[in-house]
Amino acid sequence: MSRRSLLFVALLLATVSFILFLSGGFITRVEGIRFSARSPLPSLVAALIACLAWLALAWRAQAVADDLEHVDYWLSRRAEMLALAIAAFAAAVALQFGTFSASGSDPSGYLSQAELLWQQRIMRAEPLASVAQWANGALTLAPLGWYPALEVGFQVPTYAAGLPLLMAPLHGVGGSIGASLVPIVSFFVVVCTTAALALRLSGPTAALIAAVWIASSPVALIEAMQPMSDVPVTAAWLGCWMLIVPWGKAGYIRVLLAGIAAATAVLIRPNLAPLAIIPALCLYFRGRSSAKSALVAFATPVALAGLLVAYLQWRWFGSPLRSGYGTAGEIYALANMLPNAGLYSRWLLETHGPWLLPAPIALILPGGPFVRWLLLFVSATVAAYLVYAVFDVWTYLRFMLPALAIAMVLVAALVSELLTRVPAVVRPVAIMVVVFAIAAANLSAAQSHGVFRLATQQSRAALAGRYLAASIPPRGVIIAGEQSGSTRYYTGRSIVRWDFATAEALPAVVDQLTRAGHEIWIALDTWEEEPFRRKFPGIAAAALDWPPRLEAGTEMLMRAWRLRDREPFMRGETYPTDRLR
Repeated sequence: MSRRSLLFVALLLATVSFILFLSGGFITRVEGIRFSARSPLPSLVAALIACLAWLALAWRAQAVADDLEHVDYWLSRRAEMLALAIAAFAAAVALQFGTFSASGSDPSGYLSQAELLWQQRIMRAEPLASVAQWANGALTLAPLGWYPALEVGFQVPTYAAGLPLLMAPLHGVGGSIGASLVPIVSFFVVVCTTAALALRLSGPTAALIAAVWIASSPVALIEAMQPMSDVPVTAAWLGCWMLIVPWGKAGYIRVLLAGIAAATAVLIRPNLAPLAIIPALCLYFRGRSSAKSALVAFATPVALAGLLVAYLQWRWFGSPLRSGYGTAGEIYALANMLPNAGLYSRWLLETHGPWLLPAPIALILPGGPFVRWLLLFVSATVAAYLVYAVFDVWTYLRFMLPALAIAMVLVAALVSELLTRVPAVVRPVAIMVVVFAIAAANLSAAQSHGVFRLATQQSRAALAGRYLAASIPPRGVIIAGEQSGSTRYYTGRSIVRWDFATAEALPAVVDQLTRAGHEIWIALDTWEEEPFRRKFPGIAAAALDWPPRLEAGTEMLMRAWRLRDREPFMRGETYPTDRLR
């Protein structure tokens, strides 16, 4: 092995040790063979040995400075390859820790809509519609992620169709596992496009820093691990900007592809459709003779996407301007600005530190005119969500992910400019320090916020769903709340939402469904059990005073009761609770 090879091996082993230290290692199986790496110590020791061996050889040859300068040269020439490797590693992490689960509202909504679209339908018939004579009947039958259609007896998805359209073919082939690959692949694209933007703005060092920054971002990681829309929409916006960044004359095909990327972003997240104006104006004001034709090439797919969104919203909600979340007046309010500003600022500092705040200083960079357009896009994204509905969980920082990725590009470009003033012999060490510091801070925040425990927490929905699908007869009905979307997705059975049912309605629900020959089950996350009892006091079906048939999950639990078990249990009969982990 050559002297310089020893130095690269030392850097590689140090990186492996660093990753194992922060992540706690991994255990996986391939073809039944167990592979594990838990302790960072062996790779750290090997890195030190390789480094000392290189240092001894380089010192003897008086080539320490030459070797370090060669590393600097190598990093500058291999930035694209390194960015691809970082993107592949990030996608592999998302794959390893992915939930592949329909747990909760958004994942179940997207997966069930993907299934619907694969069947070439845009509405779902509800078998219990004619039976539900209780208060809020149609609303109680719609699980999370769905809403009663204008056409009686049908339900429509509340989420935009963009992500389900991307998922539909993969869902048709591989179910929830296939569909869940979309955000994972999108994460790969996000890292690559973030690096590409940084490379074009400031060079290879910026590309390396930006790639590591977004690849280790806690909010990007947690959203890539589950079937959610935030990483795919970020990939679409970044792809759009990457295609129009070069200062050279943009060809028609490149501009058309940028428009398709923006159209994809509009389909995934229609509330950000006005943001497409910013890259469009950027193309127009570049002063080229072909500005108008470029604008037409860009705007055509965006306009078609807008028309599709308007058509679906008209069919689903009666107006092209009304989404599954309501009208703009119901979703946005100036009064939300201060609460949201405080929440998003706190979440940003907790998960990413203050290091993205200097992004506006990037205006001093050589690509200043283009940076202005990027900063305008960041500002518009932030403004759109400052007036949006207020949420109280840090993961809603995901709304800002397109802005965060571009801010990382800009700050990485600033850091890169500073590092050009560092002597070449020291620069590789400085770059590694910066990269390791960013990754350490991000991954430490990801650990403390439970990012790598998400799959364990969400496993309860799939475990319970498959159990209930095998246990409940085809005409069975499930009373559920938080997992109403997942239980219908996995079982195909009708749902009654307890959180939408009035206190007086539950006895009518039980009576009407029982008389119609439907077997009733109750499926709740454990945190729902006490609110469920409080909402329906004095009602035997809501007492939950008999053992559940199922308890699923580890860190978070979901339990299911069969209603007809209560009377035999009160007479002294017993049965076991199945526990799935």
